[in-house]
Amino acid sequence: MAFQISRILSRKELYISISIMLVLVFGSLFLNGFYLYGRYENELVGANLLILISKNEDFIFQNAYTFFLLPFLSTMVASDIYLEEKESGIAVQILSKMTWRKYILVTAVCVFCVSFLTIALPIVISQVLSLFMAPLAGEAFFDYLPAYSSDHTRWAYLTSLFENHPYGYNCYLILLNGLVAGMVGVFGFLLSFFSKKRISVSIIPTMIYLTVLVILSVFGKSAYILGDYLRVISKSSRDIRDLLLLLVGMLCINILLLAQLLIWPKEVK
Repeated sequence: MAFQISRILSRKELYISISIMLVLVFGSLFLNGFYLYGRYENELVGANLLILISKNEDFIFQNAYTFFLLPFLSTMVASDIYLEEKESGIAVQILSKMTWRKYILVTAVCVFCVSFLTIALPIVISQVLSLFMAPLAGEAFFDYLPAYSSDHTRWAYLTSLFENHPYGYNCYLILLNGLVAGMVGVFGFLLSFFSKKRISVSIIPTMIYLTVLVILSVFGKSAYILGDYLRVISKSSRDIRDLLLLLVGMLCINILLLAQLLIWPKEVK
């Protein structure tokens, strides 16, 4: 596992992904800072609402992340590592020292962990930096209504947690974003065994993500749009049971692909 982790940490794609996430973080903070500059104290929002995944004034960065960059960056980090190792001949050397099943399982765990951290850590940085820009508990929302009025708390699908422990709510969402990133990253990795082109490992999951988003939007099934569950606030109808259904569905797809690879090993040349 240490060898695979070291290989992933040396990949330029990892640092490109992290750099893009940091651009989103600082771009979001800049727009929000510009919006809040010169406001009266009773017009300031809490720092919990300035995080990258909140509903705030940086719609460009937030939507770019939630509805496109999340799946793309999650898979760009390391999902194509098998194809890279196969092309370079390293895969043959690795498989001479460990079984096919162990290789897949170890690499899948590494891909999950790195994809998780690539997405989650920049959002943590976003939250920490927000603490220097706004009070812990602001008195207003972005439309100048009270921050925890019913008009806003009803947009949070874990209302009690959002009202009583807003930063705990954000921590939960950071973990959820990381979890989704890890699962998407593993999906891309498992998909790489059925593909010959490295770019397809990122393109296919992203296209599936966007296609499902469009279909659900057209048919008015917003409760099943995964991206809305990854944000602090959303006007879409959200239910924790629907989120669990989505996560279980993603897990089942990964398990099916993994089972097929473990049961019917591929020949590496």
